[in-house]
Amino acid sequence: MGLDDRIDELWSDGTWRYPIISGLSSMPFVIAIQHMDIEFYSVVPPFLAGFVAGLWAVKNPVSSTRIGWRAGVVGGLSLAYGGLQFLFSTSQIWFSSPPLFVTIFTPIGVSLVILAYIVIYGIIGSIGGMLGNWIWNNFGRTTNLTLQ
Repeated sequence: MGLDDRIDELWSDGTWRYPIISGLSSMPFVIAIQHMDIEFYSVVPPFLAGFVAGLWAVKNPVSSTRIGWRAGVVGGLSLAYGGLQFLFSTSQIWFSSPPLFVTIFTPIGVSLVILAYIVIYGIIGSIGGMLGNWIWNNFGRTTNLTLQ
C-alpha cells in the first residue's frame, strides 16, 4: 500500500476528510498568531476547527469528540513551524562550542514541547467538536422538510 493509496483512503473517509479540511484551514491563522506573539488567542483556531468539524460530524457515525480531536491535531501541526523557527534562531549558540547536552537536548526538548502543544490543540479541538455537535443537535435545522 503506497502513500497515494493511504491518502486516498483518508480522503474518502468522512471521519478524516472534515478534520483535514478544517484543520488545514486553521493553520494560516495559527502561524499568523505565532508571528504576532499573541499568546491567548492561539487556542481559537483549533477550537474553531474542532467546532466546524463537530458540525460536520452529524453525518458520521464517529463521535464529534474524535473528529474535533483530529481537527485540532491537524491544525496543531503548524506549531512545528514555530518550533523550527526557534531552533534556527538559537543556532548561533550551538556553533559557539556549546556543551554536548545543549546540542543534543535542545532539539529534543523543543520537539517534546511541540508534541505537548499538539496534544493540547487536540484537546481544545475535541471540546470545540463537542460544542459544535451539541449546537447542531439542539439548534440546527431539521432535515425533514415538508412541502405545503
